[in-house]
Amino acid sequence: MRLRQIHPPRVAGGPFSFVYSTPIASGTLLYLIDSNSVLWKVTIDDSGLLHSVSVVSGTQRTLILNNPGNTVSWQIGINTSGELTTTSVGYNSSYPTTLTLVSMTGLTAWNLGVTTAGLLTTTQV
Repeated sequence: MRLRQIHPPRVAGGPFSFVYSTPIASGTLLYLIDSNSVLWKVTIDDSGLLHSVSVVSGTQRTLILNNPGNTVSWQIGINTSGELTTTSVGYNSSYPTTLTLVSMTGLTAWNLGVTTAGLLTTTQV
């Protein structure tokens, strides 16, 4: 998080200052579709927690990530309850190991990754 201190003009009662956060970018949106053809928007918050909500529009994408050791590939999906899933797919070394997501506030960036066992991880960038 980038912080910048601002010193506004003095006002009655004495000087004051405050600190505010400057967004690093707008939130990253990830759209996945479940087995019932329902579209879900996946976002991340400033504490690294992933959230999903069903939506009526958005561009679905297929997301396949490799584990950090780049030895196993996993497709990231979503079930009909809005929970993220991982499915083992044929290994391809060209798949990325992370997807960077910016929080909806724009204050933090996180790398979404997957372990060798298929567990999702988020790590602050």
